[in-house]
Order: sequence, then C-alpha cells, then structure tokens
Amino acid sequence: MAIYYGQYGTKYVTVKQLGAGGEGTVYTVEGYKEIVAKIYKTTKFKDSNERAVMERKLKAMIAMKLPYVVDGVARVAWPQDILYENGMMVGFTMPKIHTKYKIYDIYRGGQQRDKIYPDYNWKYSVQYAFHLAWLVNYLHSYNIIIGDFNQNNIAVNVEAGTIVIIDCDSFDIVDPVTKEHFPCTVGLPEMLAPELQTVGDLRKANFTKSTDYFSLAIHIFRLLMDNADPFGAVIKTAESVSSIPENRAICNGECVYVRDVPGRARPEWAVDPKMLPQEILYLFKKTFDYTALTAMKKIPERTSAYEWCVALLPYAKPEPNPKLKRCPKNRRHVYPAHNSECPWCAKHKQTPRPKPIPGPSPTPKTANRWWVIIPILGIIAVLAIAYKYYVYDGGSWGGTDTSYDNTQEDETYNDSYYDSEDETYDDSYYDSEDETDEEDSDDYILTDSDTSYITEEDLESLTDREVQLARNEIFARHGRKFDTEWIQDYFDGKDWYVAEYEPEYFDEYILDSEFNNYEKENVKFMADYENTNSN
Repeated sequence: MAIYYGQYGTKYVTVKQLGAGGEGTVYTVEGYKEIVAKIYKTTKFKDSNERAVMERKLKAMIAMKLPYVVDGVARVAWPQDILYENGMMVGFTMPKIHTKYKIYDIYRGGQQRDKIYPDYNWKYSVQYAFHLAWLVNYLHSYNIIIGDFNQNNIAVNVEAGTIVIIDCDSFDIVDPVTKEHFPCTVGLPEMLAPELQTVGDLRKANFTKSTDYFSLAIHIFRLLMDNADPFGAVIKTAESVSSIPENRAICNGECVYVRDVPGRARPEWAVDPKMLPQEILYLFKKTFDYTALTAMKKIPERTSAYEWCVALLPYAKPEPNPKLKRCPKNRRHVYPAHNSECPWCAKHKQTPRPKPIPGPSPTPKTANRWWVIIPILGIIAVLAIAYKYYVYDGGSWGGTDTSYDNTQEDETYNDSYYDSEDETYDDSYYDSEDETDEEDSDDYILTDSDTSYITEEDLESLTDREVQLARNEIFARHGRKFDTEWIQDYFDGKDWYVAEYEPEYFDEYILDSEFNNYEKENVKFMADYENTNSN
C-alpha cells in the first residue's frame, strides 16, 4: 500500500496491482470502486523537465473536462486527478475499465474469440468497427489526436459491445487555455501512416487527424477482413527478404486489396475483398490506394471517422437486416447481401483452418448490441505474409546448420519478423473480481516480452529451461501448439493459454501476421542467448 495526494489534497491509497507495462503500474484505490491509479515507473522520465511537461499535460487534459462516459458506458480512460508523492508528480487517477479484452481478441478470431462470443459473426465485426470509428470522431470533435493508435490501446467492452480507448496520457493534445502543444511521441510502426514511417524519432513527428484516419482504416480492415493485414502480401518475385526495408509496404502503398502491386499477391487464406460492399471497399481505396510518389498528395483523401460511421451503420443494424445474408449451411456465417455465395465458406474451402480444440462452454453474451448504437445516432447525427520466416521444432537457427543443444528438446525459431497483435497487460485495469478466468500477469515468465525489448539482464536470473519457455511463451500467447511434449504440458497448465493452431499451420499462415517487432526481436535475441550460453 502507498499513499498519494491529488491536486487539491485528496488522499489516495493504492492497494492491489492490476497491471504493469513499460511506463507504469496500475493499482486499485482504497474506497474507490470505479477509479484506479497509474503510477509511473522511475525510468519514465529522463529528467525533471520531462516530468514537469507531463504534469502540465495532465493538468491540461483534466481541465478539458472530457465526458468519458457516454450513454452510461465508459468510452475513454481519461485522467481524473494528478497524483503526488512528496510534492512530485508520480501518476494520475482514471476510470476503471471493466474488461480484460483488447480489439485483437475480436479480429484474430478462433477459439479465443469463441470463448468471448460463442455466437460471433461478421455483423459484430461491423458493429465494433462502427463503435471504434464513432469514438475516434468523438475525440476529434474535442481536437484530441490519438497518435499511438495501436491494438493495445483499444479495449473491448464485451457486455456493452463497445470500444474503450486507454493509455490516454500518450495522446496528442493542445492546452485549450495556454495553447501549449503536448505531442504524441510514441507509436507502433505497423500502425503508422506513411508520412510518419521515415521520421525516425517520433518525438519530431507530426501526428494529425489524418494519421489517426490511416490507423483507424487498418483496424477496421482487420475487423472486416478476418484479421488480414491490408499491407500483408505474398512476394511473388525473387527478392531477398533481408533486402526489404521494414514497413516498406506502408511507405509504398503496397495494398493488394485495393490495387495491383507488381510482384505481390493476396495471401491464399485471406478472404476476397470483393465480399465487402462497394461503398466500404471504396473507403479503403481512398485511404490505401497510393504509391511512394503519391502518398503525401493523397493524405487529404483519407476516409474520415465520420465517413466510416455513415458507411458502416446500415450493416450494423439488427437483424432482420436487408443489407446482410446468413449462410444456409452455417448460421454463423453472416455477410453483405450482394454476395451470391457465402464468402466464408469459399475461404475455408481454399485454406481450411485447423479445427479448434473444444474448450469449456462459455457463458453466453448478449447477442444484439444495437441498443448501444441507437443513442449514438443522436450524437453523430447520422511485409507481413511476404516475410516468409519459418518456425519449427528443433535446434537449428536461421535456416542454417548451427544446431545447439541446451539439454532439452527446444522449440526454436527462424527470423519471424513483421506485423502486430500485441497481447499485453500494459495499463490493463480490468476488474478482477468481475472475471472468473482472470489472467494474472505474474503468470508469465517475461510479462513485457511483447511490449519492450528483452536484455541480458532480464535473462540472467532465469534458468536455461526458463529462458527456453520464455521464448516459446511468445508463440503460446498467439495460440500455437508445440510438438515438444513437456513444453506443451507447461503451457496447457496456464489459464491464459488457448491451444488453437497446429505448429505447421501457425508457422505457414499465422506467424507473420501475428508477431509485432518486439516479439520478433525478442525471439531472435533469446535464441541467440541460448545458443551462446550453451557453448
């Protein structure tokens, strides 16, 4: 327990840790059921000046008095009070978000999503896309730029069927009184607009509503296209993977779903984009149809959050909805009515996914989320797959004969490297009493292996076996099964683990579109570390 004081002397006593990430730790607060405290790590600020800037930013955010609850549902984890210890700003209070799920739990599909929504279908993807677009439009109406618009900052309220944005202290804002600009200085490369890709130091970047629109379109694309990456394509030429700059696809506008890209093709497992209504496909085209030469010129053409709301709304309405069809062969297959045949059946015929392992019967969720959309109508007035890195069970590294033996069979990995589906506990402050299957961050060997780079210091205290498990833990987070029995047994004992994909299938179709840059580098680093320490 620790004691802090607010701007005006309010006493806050932190009790239970709910989550931790790269910047800080989140705690429950004694006597406050709906408020939590985020305490920054001492390494967050390089000097007193950086701390003072953050303090002014928090004061500006609080002074904006942004309504964080709309229609009785929390939509954004907005700072409510600043926390001080011995006169020094150390954190802030914010609303408690009663969910542990992130948006990637929805668009990844598979058994994890089935546990959340046993009856999930494409209509729900549309509704979540609508709510996300609505929330972006809502924040923009207050001249708030999200900036670091990545998957970890988007929580999903599965009971209300709505979206909640967290990590608000990284937003790009302007003090409405002093006009001081507090820029966003961080971002996930896979989600950044092309004009931000070559900036280098994001502290010098210019985040705008247009850069938010670009990231928003990626999220909506993943939701509507069964987690396909709009810039993930299969390389059809003899290019060397090592010669391809990271995120070149975004820089060059290599989106095979909206235009022909020489030497690139849509992955076989991806659904045909023609399944989308023409008006929605057109909005993707407005945002993703550019080249390296036209990228800057086409920034003003990007689809706005409001435009997404207008286009998605007709398909988000409750059934019976003339805009939607339901497959006669599979009642969970819902799709736009212009399709003459079920696009989901066609997709599974091309590249059938492995059958998920039967799990415990989840508690049914409310099927219709339309009741939440109706009030909003009044408010709004209306490289990836290309990077073929192979993961396999065995001792070789990088596809060369450099086997090493660390006394156990090991699950090792060849340069897997691109795209992002972070599963993290960074500022996840769900109500643990409300969740019967709570995922304890302490249950991971390396909690932050998907949100920060691992160092030798992180590994020095671990045994060889623990390092090996920590490396495979990254794969396990994404549902990969393991051929090595003792490793599979280990992860089977973890409540958070969902064994969904056979190793060969995962390595061929899932890996490239799941791992973010932290995960790719950390797997490589730990494999090198194991190799070095086994000699």
